Amino acid sequence: MNLDLFNNLINNTKEDNVIQSFIKELGEFLENTKKAPVSIVQKIQDERKLTTEYRDKFNIERNKILNSYAKKTSDKGTMYYVYSKNSKKDDIYNLCICEEGKSHEINTVKENQLPKGAGVASVLREENGKYVLDKEATEEVLEQLTQIADQLLEEQTQQLNAYRIEGHSYEVVENLGDRVFLIDISANNCDCFEEIDFPEDLMEQATEGTIFKYIKGKYQ
Repeated sequence: MNLDLFNNLINNTKEDNVIQSFIKELGEFLENTKKAPVSIVQKIQDERKLTTEYRDKFNIERNKILNSYAKKTSDKGTMYYVYSKNSKKDDIYNLCICEEGKSHEINTVKENQLPKGAGVASVLREENGKYVLDKEATEEVLEQLTQIADQLLEEQTQQLNAYRIEGHSYEVVENLGDRVFLIDISANNCDCFEEIDFPEDLMEQATEGTIFKYIKGKYQ
């Protein structure tokens, strides 16, 4: 990633908490409904975090899956997807319309307006002016999202491993508290990457300009 794109990436990472909200709320939903023994949230939590790049890829693929499924089942009526819980109001949920060109249209509903058993990652339909849970759609979409999460996490791991080179020195460009942005100064280029697996015990020392070496699979 070139440094020319770095400022935009930092701003997006700081401002966009969609994936964090998704992970938290999907975990609660799966716990309540006892779905899928190995879920998206478990897979993402196993890797701790998604980088900004792969979070965006996940969101794009999620929209494709939702719009495709909605089109295939259009005879069942308009399809809605509960994608997050409002970060400022605990009893408010955000729904998107699963239709090409309309996914940016957001509906907000109170928790008591959701059908029983629904939460983040639920697929809803509208009947007689009320939302109803489409269990079949929820399970099928969840299965497809799990497959996508698998693929993206594998790609992310391979990409990060390619950046982590034994014996190389890395300079901290930015510290966001739970991740750092680094430049491989040993490679003598201006490529910057987002490191999501930086040692917690070194995080406070990882101020801008600090240099670390990657030795035996760890930053030191």
